Amino acid sequence: HMALNLGAPGDRRDAHGKLWLGYPRPSSRAGIDLPLNFKPQYSKDGGAYSLNEDSHVVKGHDTPWIFTSGLRGLTKLDIPVLAKGQPPATYTVKLMFAALEGDKPGQRIFDVKLGDKVVLKAFDPATRKGAIVEEFTNIPATENIVVELIPSAGEPVLNGIEILKTNAKEITAGV
Repeated sequence: HMALNLGAPGDRRDAHGKLWLGYPRPSSRAGIDLPLNFKPQYSKDGGAYSLNEDSHVVKGHDTPWIFTSGLRGLTKLDIPVLAKGQPPATYTVKLMFAALEGDKPGQRIFDVKLGDKVVLKAFDPATRKGAIVEEFTNIPATENIVVELIPSAGEPVLNGIEILKTNAKEITAGV
């Protein structure tokens, strides 16, 4: 099970005890020493951003802070989930989005691919209010899960990713 808070300034546990790893991970960060090289690819001028969660309120999710940071202009992430030689597996992948403050419908439109399959076509976060979580099941992987955001207007934005191996039991605090 992996939970990634994209663009976040640090790691953070949610109210259920799940650890959300901040990504990218600066070498100067205190905490878990886990480099996580997902070979990110960005459009020109793309990169990580982080907003103040008190002044930039995102509604519609019990962890609104996930949606106040992200990767803007992201076009590809290559997330290792299996070591070489392990048998292929399937995963549930949750992708988290929120429009940036001031975004208007039609400003950011992009397709989302997981592996070789388009899972969202002409996705526009500004057409929905608050936090958006899209869940995809039975995503196959032999070593990596590849997330691609293919822009047709503006720069794509992605706030968080949660990956759970199919048939894996989620561990919760206090159990």
